[in-house]
Amino acid sequence: MIKLLCSSIIPFVLVISMTSSCSKQNLDQLDLENSIAQINAEFPHPKNWKGKHMSALITRKSSNKSMAVTDKSSAANGHATCIQCHKNIKGKPLNVSCATACHTPSSNGNPSHLPKLNDSKCLPCHDKVIQNKFDHYPSGAGLCETCHTVDTAHLAGEKGTVTSNKKAENCYQCHFRQDSGPILHGALKDDESCISCHNPHGSEIRHFLRKDTISELCSTCHSAYPEATKAATKHAPAIEGKACLNCHNPHSGQHKKLLTQPSRELCLSCHDRPIRGKLNDNRLIPDIKAKVEAAYKHSGAQGNCTDCHDAHGSDYSRLLLDNYSTSIYNAYPQATNPYAMCFTCHDDSMLKQTGYEDSTNFRDSAKGLNDHWFHVVDAAGNSDKNRGRSCKICHDPHGSKQPFNINSTWKMGERDIRIEYTQKENGGQCAKTCHVSPRTYTR
Repeated sequence: MIKLLCSSIIPFVLVISMTSSCSKQNLDQLDLENSIAQINAEFPHPKNWKGKHMSALITRKSSNKSMAVTDKSSAANGHATCIQCHKNIKGKPLNVSCATACHTPSSNGNPSHLPKLNDSKCLPCHDKVIQNKFDHYPSGAGLCETCHTVDTAHLAGEKGTVTSNKKAENCYQCHFRQDSGPILHGALKDDESCISCHNPHGSEIRHFLRKDTISELCSTCHSAYPEATKAATKHAPAIEGKACLNCHNPHSGQHKKLLTQPSRELCLSCHDRPIRGKLNDNRLIPDIKAKVEAAYKHSGAQGNCTDCHDAHGSDYSRLLLDNYSTSIYNAYPQATNPYAMCFTCHDDSMLKQTGYEDSTNFRDSAKGLNDHWFHVVDAAGNSDKNRGRSCKICHDPHGSKQPFNINSTWKMGERDIRIEYTQKENGGQCAKTCHVSPRTYTR
C-alpha cells in the first residue's frame, strides 16, 4: 500500500508500507530492503531507496486553486504510468503530476528514476544538511545542484566557487506560486523571500520553518502575538493552535491584512453559535451572528467587528477598544467613564439633566424628564447613586428583537429579568418587571 499525503507548504510527503500486492504493477521494481514495514520521508524516495520505482513529485490542487507542477509528459507517458497503482487510493493521488523537471522521460516513455542518495558528490562532506527530522526533497535526495553551482575544483577538494540560487523563482520551479494574490505579504517582496522563513535544506519543524512555532516565526517581524499573550483579555484564536494562521495567510491573499476571509465573515465563521470561551473566565459567548442579523440591528455592529473589538487582545473587557462596563450598576460620571466605548459614537449629552429635549428621544415631555439621565445618572431616583443603571441592562450592542436594540432579558445574578418594550407613535412603554406597573413615556 502506498499513501500520499499533501500539505500546502510541503507538497511532497510519501509514506510507504509494504503489502503483498500492488494493483497491476510489477513489484520487482520496488526492490526495497527486506523487513522494512514503513518508511517516512519528506521526499518521494526514501533515504535507503534502491530500486527504480517511479515515485511522483506531487503538489496539491486545493480549494484555493493552487497550481500543480506542470506535467510536461504526455498522458500516455508519465502520469498514466503512475496512476496504474495510485488510482484506487483514497486521498489526493490523482492530483499528482510526474514532474518531468525531475523525472526525465526515457526512450520507452517512462520517466527515469532520480539519482539515489549515494550518487551525490556533496553529501560525503555536507551530510549534516540532511540530518533533520524533515528533509527538503532536493537536499535530502542529494540533488544539491538544484540550488547550487559548484566548480570542479571544489569537488576535487580544492578551493573553488560554490554559488547558491536563493531566489524565490528557483523555489517555484517545483512549488506552486505563493505570491499570486492581490494582497502580498511584505516578506514575499524580497527576491529571497522563501528562505527568510523556510530552511531550504530541512528542519526539525514541519514546513521547514526557521523557528519552533508559527507564532514565534511571525513574531520576528510582527508584535501582535507577544502583545496578545500579555493582554488582559485574550483572544484564543490569536494565541492558540495555529495562532496567526487561524486568520491570516502567510504568503498572499484576496483580503486586507492577508485575512483568509473578509474581516466580518471571518469573525462570524466562529461566532455563528454560542461558544464556551477557553480564556477570560470561560465565559459563554452568545451567538453573535444571530444578534447582528436580528430584526433590530445596531448600526454600529453592521461594519467590521474590529470597529469595536481588537482581534488579538485587549486591556478592556470583551476585546473592546475602550471601556464598557459589564456591571449592572455604576456611578456616573466617574474618573474612568464606564461607557467610553458607547460614547465613541453616541453623544454623552443624553446623560445631562438639562436640555433633554434636544439630547435624547428617551424623554417624558409631560414630566420634563430626561429618562436616560434618570436611569443612568440619577439611579432611577435611588439615593445611592452607585446604583445607576448600566447601558447593558437595557441595550444589546449588536442587535435584538425589540426596537432601539432593547434586550428581551437581562441577568440579575442567575435570574433572567424580562424586558417587554412596546414602541408607540411618540414614545414607548415598558411592561412591569423592573417596575411594579407599566411605565409609559411620551415625547
